[in-house]
Amino acid sequence: MKRMMTFLTLICCLLAGVGACGDDILGPEDPDPQAGIERAGSPEIGLMTWNLYVGSEIESIANAGSLEELVYLAGLEWASVQATDFRERAEAIADAIVERNPHAIALQEVSRFTLRAPSIYTGSPGEWVEHTDYLDILLAKLSDRGVSYVPAAVVDNFGLEVPALLGMNPATDLVDIRLEDMDVVLVRGDLPWHSVVTANYADNPSLIVGGQELEITRGYASVVMEVKGLDYRVVSTHLTPREEGETEQLAQADELIAWLDGSEVPTFVMGDLNTAPGNTWTDSYGKFTDAGFADLWTLARPDVPGPTCCQDNDLLNSVSLLDRRFDLVFYRNPVAFGETGIAGEVLAERLGADPSEKTPSNLWPSDHAGVTATVKPIPRVGQSR
Repeated sequence: MKRMMTFLTLICCLLAGVGACGDDILGPEDPDPQAGIERAGSPEIGLMTWNLYVGSEIESIANAGSLEELVYLAGLEWASVQATDFRERAEAIADAIVERNPHAIALQEVSRFTLRAPSIYTGSPGEWVEHTDYLDILLAKLSDRGVSYVPAAVVDNFGLEVPALLGMNPATDLVDIRLEDMDVVLVRGDLPWHSVVTANYADNPSLIVGGQELEITRGYASVVMEVKGLDYRVVSTHLTPREEGETEQLAQADELIAWLDGSEVPTFVMGDLNTAPGNTWTDSYGKFTDAGFADLWTLARPDVPGPTCCQDNDLLNSVSLLDRRFDLVFYRNPVAFGETGIAGEVLAERLGADPSEKTPSNLWPSDHAGVTATVKPIPRVGQSR
């Protein structure tokens, strides 16, 4: 009879997701009973994802038919990067982060620019000098506000190096510009984290730039963060846009899902996935939902479309042009109780989607809206570090 009562009590506690049952539900016995009780409750996890936007339509340089046209187009795109001033936009993004204080943040289009002046094409090239690092800028803005986030996982994706004419005189105004693209997971400074995994996808499209083939490599950054003694994997990724290669995007989705299928850690996949609910853009969305991932926006706000893409390239449009929801927060608990393994209500909102959130120079914070989600995963049996 006592054994039966213990079993019934265990089932009750697991279904309720409460902490009054003790630490033995979740894993090894904790030497501090109070710590075990605190750990056993359903922790409230705050997430955010945001595509920072490189600042111009970089792909346009692939239209160059000659070296002269390439340096001209590259100069125009560099001017656009300067005009869409990430330093100013980072102020608005940092304010949004500080206000919500998420446990983890997935960032895409995290750009690093270095310049060499004069260009190698002048015959007397200068030294490479770092000009703008979006990650360093954003972390500095957060630090200025007394907030600490750690770049726990960073994947280096494609790199691009082109000559650009920045003035009228090629002898003095011709420079080389190098762009490096990254996806990043930031973890709040007060949280432990481990098990970093970064990788580039096997399938990527290519562009012809200046007569040379350039692979537009994408990838994913992943880390396991610990909240109340429980592990949660967070993944940031930016899948290939349909316009660049739908076949490659579908292969990337398959590759990421296949890798995650080997994990028993509850997982959040976040980012600009360039796919939309109902497979209205590509079939990648359905690949994730068929694999058991829940779209947290849909759970939180099923009747709100919540588009996140895309503003004008110059970020100066007065009325928001967002018309598709590409920026997603997926969640999967591989050993879930109930349909999703989530206790209570899911909350979600968009960031940088209202004109009131524009910068003093009338810039949108990015061409994408950011997305936050707050959720209480139900701890599963044996879940621990």
